[in-house]
Parts: sequence; C-alpha cells; structure tokens
Amino acid sequence: MAGRPYTPASLADEWGCSERTLRKRARELGACCILGKTMLIFDEHVDILRPLMKSHKLARARPRKNVVYFLRCGDFIKIGWSKEFGRRIKALSTSSPYDIELITTIDGSPKLERELHKRFSSHHHRNEWFRLEGELAYYIAGLAK
Repeated sequence: MAGRPYTPASLADEWGCSERTLRKRARELGACCILGKTMLIFDEHVDILRPLMKSHKLARARPRKNVVYFLRCGDFIKIGWSKEFGRRIKALSTSSPYDIELITTIDGSPKLERELHKRFSSHHHRNEWFRLEGELAYYIAGLAK
C-alpha cells in the first residue's frame, strides 16, 4: 500500500519551499508517481524529499558570508566553517543517511573553527564531529537561545 497521496503544491506550502523545485527534485529522485499530468507524492516519498527541501530552503535563506556552523545529527555536533553555508549544508544533507538539524551559525573564520575544535577536543569523535556532552552541550544550549 502506497500511503496517503500529496500534491507538490500542498507539500510546498507546508514546507515553505518552491513547488517548482519540489517537483524537479521529486522527478530526479523518482520520489513521485505521475498519472497523466498529475504528480502525486506518497508517504515514503515524503520521507525522502523533506530533508532535501529543508536544506534547499536553508540554502536560499542564508546569505553568503563567513560562518561557523553547528549542525546536529543524533548525539553528535558538527562544528564547521564555510563561505557558502547554503551549499555546504545542502551537500551534507544529501550525503547523510540521517537527518541533519541546523543548531545555529555565528560569524566566524577558519581560525575560530580551529579554536572551537581545540576547546572541545575532549568531546571529539571524528573529523569535525563531536559528542554532544559536557561543556559542549552547555555551549550549544547557550548559542541556541
């Protein structure tokens, strides 16, 4: 059973994204059914499309500037830096099998990113990922306010 059908227009309104972009992504991923001229998106397709459209919305909403960003994926936090945050989060979202949540961004540079990595080194997991615990958890809670 395919589940409840949605139209691209209804999902675009709900998610605050472009219907045109949603239709394009759905076609690219094969995450839709086309009956004549009508496109339908079912529950299992929604699970595929929602994270991509959220990252697309974030990519459009963020100006290009130097930022240090904090992303959450489960019990881990990614502390990263980018000049083009929108493109970066989109790439991370599409390459991850798990949902990635934006905690916040702050104006910053590679130097600030390195300082934060050093400060929270006791919570380091792998690459730019840190365990969300201790001092890092308190720091993140303060940023998210």
